[in-house]
Amino acid sequence: MKRARAAVLLPLAVLAGCGSGGSRHPASHPPPQKQRGLQAALPSGFQNGAGGRAPGVLSVSPAIGMHASDVHLAPVPGEAEIRRALASVLGEPVPVLARRIFVSSDVVKPGQRIAVAAAHLGAAPSHAALFILQTPGFRVEHLVAVANQVAAGYVTLPARMAPGTWYIAAEDTSTVRRLPSGALSGTALVDIGILHVRR
Repeated sequence: MKRARAAVLLPLAVLAGCGSGGSRHPASHPPPQKQRGLQAALPSGFQNGAGGRAPGVLSVSPAIGMHASDVHLAPVPGEAEIRRALASVLGEPVPVLARRIFVSSDVVKPGQRIAVAAAHLGAAPSHAALFILQTPGFRVEHLVAVANQVAAGYVTLPARMAPGTWYIAAEDTSTVRRLPSGALSGTALVDIGILHVRR
């Protein structure tokens, strides 16, 4: 499988100032019967899994009752590490516009429920962002509808998580298209941050 070589269009030093504006309305959550259709609409290769395995399912519930004050910008690693993280999150080599994701807590325990929100996503109607939780050798994901350029939900973390750093991301590929030549055009929008898992 081809490893993505993500080109970050936004200087990563600017990430600290991104995501503080824009719409604050939580996005709706696609009912289960729509998940397969939304997944099929993603360009080929954007569900790369971990180690070539199909990703598991991330538990995400609707953002009912979520307020802007419930979340803060998640920390991000240094530029070299975040480039590696983006390359592992994406399954195809397309340019990436990276911003920080919002979370209610970035120091977490297995099984904890946290609020997650991604702002400044694509403006296309009726599309979804892929919420991803990943660490080396493990990946789970779930599609969440985008409304007013925001995707949000309550993520229940897996009951078993190795202590250390995990990536939480929301990937919006609504502007990415596959050309007749097989190449991809467009830019992937990725809101990303890190979670520190404690016992």
